[in-house]
Amino acid sequence: MSYRRKTEVGEERRRYKTFCRDNFKLMEKIGLPSFIIEDYDTFIYFLMHGAL
Repeated sequence: MSYRRKTEVGEERRRYKTFCRDNFKLMEKIGLPSFIIEDYDTFIYFLMHGAL
């Protein structure tokens, strides 16, 4: 038996990767550390709390 993520979760991750790719230069320009944008959950935590 194999495990499959829900379609919504997979789509959300794909949209996030596209967002990062499209906005990488901007995030780099403002000095946002790359480890924050590497993981979706870390980035969302950072947006919600403003710190890690």
